[in-house]
Amino acid sequence: MTNPIYGTLIDSPAEEDLFNIKNYVGGLTSFISECKTPMTISIQGNWGTGKTSIMKQVESKLDSEKIKSIFFNTWQYSQFNSDNDLTIALITELVTFLASLLPEKAENRELLSKTFGLISNIAIGVTATILENATSGFINLEGVSEKIKNKANGRFSYDGIISLRELNQSFRDLVKKVIETEEIDRIVFFIDDLDRLHPSKAVEVLEVLKLFLESEYCVFVLAIDYNVVVKGIKNKYNGEIDDEKGDYFFEKLIQVPFTVPVHNYDIENYIEKLLDNLIIVGKDNQNNDNQNTDSFSSSVLPIILKSVGKHPRNIKRLLNSFSLLLRIQDSNKKVSRERLLAVLCLQTSYKEVFFFLSESDAENITERFNSLKETSESFAEGEIDKPEGFDDFMNEFQKIFEDDNILNSEALKLSLNISEAVSSGKKEEDSDSKYIDFWSGFSQYLKNRDNFEFRHSGNKVSSKYYRVISTESSKLHCEFRVNKNSIGLVYGDVKDEKLNEYLRHKEDEIKSKFIDDIVSIRDWKNDPKNNYNRIPGVTITNNRLGIGGYSNYELIYEWFYTTLMTVVKYINELKEKQQ
Repeated sequence: MTNPIYGTLIDSPAEEDLFNIKNYVGGLTSFISECKTPMTISIQGNWGTGKTSIMKQVESKLDSEKIKSIFFNTWQYSQFNSDNDLTIALITELVTFLASLLPEKAENRELLSKTFGLISNIAIGVTATILENATSGFINLEGVSEKIKNKANGRFSYDGIISLRELNQSFRDLVKKVIETEEIDRIVFFIDDLDRLHPSKAVEVLEVLKLFLESEYCVFVLAIDYNVVVKGIKNKYNGEIDDEKGDYFFEKLIQVPFTVPVHNYDIENYIEKLLDNLIIVGKDNQNNDNQNTDSFSSSVLPIILKSVGKHPRNIKRLLNSFSLLLRIQDSNKKVSRERLLAVLCLQTSYKEVFFFLSESDAENITERFNSLKETSESFAEGEIDKPEGFDDFMNEFQKIFEDDNILNSEALKLSLNISEAVSSGKKEEDSDSKYIDFWSGFSQYLKNRDNFEFRHSGNKVSSKYYRVISTESSKLHCEFRVNKNSIGLVYGDVKDEKLNEYLRHKEDEIKSKFIDDIVSIRDWKNDPKNNYNRIPGVTITNNRLGIGGYSNYELIYEWFYTTLMTVVKYINELKEKQQ
């Protein structure tokens, strides 16, 4: 059999329609080609959803004999220009583009010389003060004239404001010259990646562009997310501008909004095409010898959608990581591609759950896996909060890793181990100030309890866990756990297996004592070290309290103290009955 050869995917705009949205691209192209000018169109969508790809596809379909176009990437320019220079760079690039379309004539040289001279005057200090003189986001040319400052000598100058007015007219004259010289209908300016700038900088660029947006024969197509504009307006005015005025700014600037049709993307076709490029030679010889890219794509589509969703850039990142893992595991065919990709989806979208499983050993991985199911009373044994939308993902994950409703624990553990090669690492939260404050207050709270017969284990307090050991018996341990949306504890004897068995028989009775909380009994393990690391015994979870939603930690401290004292009393009574 031919050894597989795997490709990689480049995160660059796609000029080919992989989403089957030709109606949208065609409609937008037609509108840009035929609309009355001046016209400003926004391409709206979250970062990485395909705004640039759509703009590139539209540009490629424009009739070059009737339309000239330029593609300006603000993000690239921002990397090589300071904030105050970006707007000047943009203006210069637009004018340079128009200049390139004009023949060498004296009258053209004169107009261009004048235009670039005006830009030089503006660069002295106008752009740095434009935002200070915006009224509801629009340049007030009369007001700005009083405040333009010549940074070279510290004196106010009126040259800048005169240059702004004249530049506005010079730009229109240049456009008209190009239209007449090239015998074309219009010029389309594609301005990309505005929403990758800092929101306040994006708004500044938009306000400068406003000088040119009303030029006849011009269509401006701006890739900008509405939320970035509103945030930028609020930042500029220190939050004093409400959403309604943010809407007003956007609506006055943008005549026609176009939203990236993510929900109408043919994601199955997109993923299938990407996988065609990813798996160049060779088929999967584990479990499905005849499996082709089409069937593999269909089998993994549900779990991809339930994890990274329809976000094109995230899908590419996922599949590039998958390509690396395929190379790593190629010599070990115990893991199917489907299972390897499923674990990668888990790692990408549900990192805490991934580490919860990856830290399992052979003995408890099935137990931990089952605690993630929708039917589990205590999600992840109370160690982490259930992420939003996880049940839908887990239903797909189960289908991939269970054979006749029985977990293939060996395949899961091996997949987890391989996938760790592309992990960005477990987030260390020990230094989180919220946790530091919480545990500091908790330690003080326990010191003030006269009848609290437990001592701290002496281990470093992590972001989530705090272990105490009974002063009467070093075998009795309790671990307190706090999450953003839940808290919980586990209490038991790390040496007494019989007690743990007895607790399991009494599980219903224990539940009746804590009807507002979730109660379960953690299994006994044969390995003594395992029992120390994961205390066997009564596990109680409270989903009403959590460190993320409560500034009054006293309620959490009191829950721990009251709950532990109740459990201790109950278990002591059980022990007496046993004797």
